[in-house]
Formats: sequence, C-alpha cells, structure tokens
Amino acid sequence: MTIPGKTLLGTACATLALLTGCAGGVPPYVEPPVATVAVKDSEARIVMRSAGMPMAVNYAMSTSESTCEGFAPVGRVFHSGREQLLPWIATLTEKSRSAVSNDQPQVEQVVPANRRVQVKAYSGWSDVTAQMRSSGSCGPLTSQFTPAGGKTYLVEFRFAGTRDCSQTVYEIDAAEQRLPVEQRTALYCSR
Repeated sequence: MTIPGKTLLGTACATLALLTGCAGGVPPYVEPPVATVAVKDSEARIVMRSAGMPMAVNYAMSTSESTCEGFAPVGRVFHSGREQLLPWIATLTEKSRSAVSNDQPQVEQVVPANRRVQVKAYSGWSDVTAQMRSSGSCGPLTSQFTPAGGKTYLVEFRFAGTRDCSQTVYEIDAAEQRLPVEQRTALYCSR
C-alpha cells in the first residue's frame, strides 16, 4: 500500500539529493590543485584562497620592510565547494558571487622574488533572517615569508567551523603538490 504523501515526499527528497549532488553522502574534502604558471626568475606568484566555509575573506598584501605596515587590498575570495558540488551548481555560485559582491574563488599577485612578503586575511559576516541574526569574524591572520624566484605559492585561509580559522603558506611544486613553507614569526596585525 502506498501512502500518497510519503511517495511525494520520497520523490522530492530523491530529486533534491540528485540536484545538490549529495545522493551518496558528502564526499571527503579534496584540496583543489593550484596550477603552476611560468614566472620570471626575478618574480614569484602568490595565489590566495579560502577553504572550509563559503564566507568572504578579504586579503591584503605588503612588501614593506616594516612589520604590519604598507598593506594594500588584493581582493575578496570565498570557497565555493566546487570539489563537493555538481559542477554546474559550483559555477552558478561562483558567477553569482562574482557579479553581486566581486568575490572570487582565488586572487593572485606577482611579487618581487627574494623579498619579504606579508599577507593578511580577515573574514567578517552577518546574516539576518526573520527569525534570527548571526554574525562573527575570524582574523586578521598575517603570514610572512620570503618567496623564491620562479615559484608559485598558495596562501590558504581555512575555516574550522565559524569559531576558528588558520592560515597556511605552501609552495606549489611542478607536480602541483603543496609543500608547507616555514614562516618567520607569528604576527598580529590589526585590521
């Protein structure tokens, strides 16, 4: 015996699962690759991304010799979840975020090689609905390192839920593998 309401609910759930790409459960997080690009020996390429949550992260960069000074905005990034969503859903999300708030999946800069770089990232959010209001922030987190010429680096701001975040710097080798970069000292640079 089929109960009409249960059949309709089951069909709706199956359709939703297929559309969102979650029919088999949530796949484990897979680090998206960072493609290496030919860079002059006198320069280094720095790619900035976020991971873990679809919240905007503001990046700024400085090549000043003075700690925590000379930062210039680089752009806003967000993690679209491309490795877990159906490609068309991820593409739609990326295009709409880019059009509405100029958020990108990644931003990048080319900097002089063998010169200290400081990369600062901050995320703040607020959401208001009819029933509740939530807000929070993470950062600013600042990393400093000296990039080598002809290399590509990834600076990744990673959320661990809405209460914690971290920032890691990686060198990207020719096989697109992430090699952790030893950073100088931990910095706290205000927003």
